Amino acid sequence: MQSAVTVPSIDDKLVQEATRMILESIWEDTFLKCSHGFRPKRSCHTALQQIQCTFNGVKWFIEGDISAYFDTIDHDILVKILRKRIKDERFIQLIRKFLKAGYLEDRQYNVTYSGTAQGSIISPILANIYLNELDKYMMEIKKSFDMGSARRRNPEHRKAEAQKYHIKKKCTFSTIETRLFTKRKQETSSRYTKKAIGYSSSSWNISDKLTYSVIVSSH
Repeated sequence: MQSAVTVPSIDDKLVQEATRMILESIWEDTFLKCSHGFRPKRSCHTALQQIQCTFNGVKWFIEGDISAYFDTIDHDILVKILRKRIKDERFIQLIRKFLKAGYLEDRQYNVTYSGTAQGSIISPILANIYLNELDKYMMEIKKSFDMGSARRRNPEHRKAEAQKYHIKKKCTFSTIETRLFTKRKQETSSRYTKKAIGYSSSSWNISDKLTYSVIVSSH
């Protein structure tokens, strides 16, 4: 069964846009950060970015697909949700009129018993308000399964990390030993070189003195 796409009149579009702005200002701050559909400055791309930045693996996940969601929204439940934050009954009745407006198909009027009109300006925000209750319910279920503040570490991964730490420590210690040995070897070599230079200098001084003495005595 195909969903009917409505085309509201110009006057309806103006009223619906004003209604959408009011609903958005009331509910936008209450939506969860993981909700990205039909929201300002959010899209499929921001959802992928959030997954890339925060996703660190899970053991299980829930995948759901709501068939004909826009056509099956219960009007009474939606109005009850709206009344939680809106106390103006005139505004509530205006939204109810949008929901019950019906549509024309092949010049025949069709009554709307459930759902929001696809193609109308307020349908996305009303759908988000309705699904926000499901989002909060799922988060409560998630919290009941959360245990501790961090995930339990894999024993095999911890063992591999310990081996890596010991190998790194051993390599660092060997590097320090090698550097100390090289430094001592250089100091020892430098010490012997200085002694050899000093001994040679002394020998030259003695030979110079002897040569000078011989020259003087011959004169």
